[in-house]
Amino acid sequence: MILSIITPAYNARDTIETTLKSVLLQESKSSVEYIVVDGGSSDGTVDLLREYKNHLEWMSESDDGIYDAMNKGIRRARGDWIGILNSDDWYAKHTFQELEAAVQRHPRAGIVVGGVTRVSEDGTTGKYVPPPQGAFTTLNPNNHPATFVHRDVYERLGTYRLSYPISADLDFILRAQKEGCPIVREDTLFTYMREGGASSGFKGILESCAIENKYGHSARAVRVLLRKMWQKGRRSALKALLPSSASHALRKAWWSVRRDRRALTEDDHWVQHRHLEA
Repeated sequence: MILSIITPAYNARDTIETTLKSVLLQESKSSVEYIVVDGGSSDGTVDLLREYKNHLEWMSESDDGIYDAMNKGIRRARGDWIGILNSDDWYAKHTFQELEAAVQRHPRAGIVVGGVTRVSEDGTTGKYVPPPQGAFTTLNPNNHPATFVHRDVYERLGTYRLSYPISADLDFILRAQKEGCPIVREDTLFTYMREGGASSGFKGILESCAIENKYGHSARAVRVLLRKMWQKGRRSALKALLPSSASHALRKAWWSVRRDRRALTEDDHWVQHRHLEA
């Protein structure tokens, strides 16, 4: 099979090399096509992409946001299966082999979703999050960086809707779910995903609620809004009441204890000391 990987990027010089190597150093029986869609970076990202020109395809031009970049990559892709890996995330060492095995076991699959390790902003700790069981929702979200989609699904259902600039991946997975697309969940680590992102902000919350409502889940949309607003209000109150150092320490303790995080090892950062042959 042919596997296409797409990385949307913008001013990602500090993180993207790990992303690139995690794709290019994979062991795989598939023919792998790698496409990087840069949004016109000015921080040296483009210079780095030029260094990897023998290993990947890349383009750099202005776009209408991250999902526009993803759609550009999907249109260029030639693969049977398409994965999207953001420029600050990286694949686990055997992700492509795990995907190939899943496709062989489930030949009618339209989407394969694996597990992610959510990595702290400083890259030192992480928590494994398996693919969600049951229906996908805002509160039971898809592991988008660990998701591979058969090109037939994109051709039948369409790509990412730019009317949702923050949560178009939620719209896509709910669309696929509604249309009965066969979705396979693999409880194995596919991707390391850095914490943060626009979807965790207030605009992202409102957009997710609008998407839930669009698919007929108005009651769930209200629950999402109330729960997310409570969580954000609690965090804002702590920041206002405590010195920044104390707030940071409390947040770090929450991540390490309440969310059962572990220290990342050299096996997790497996690409750091690996090099590509020219």
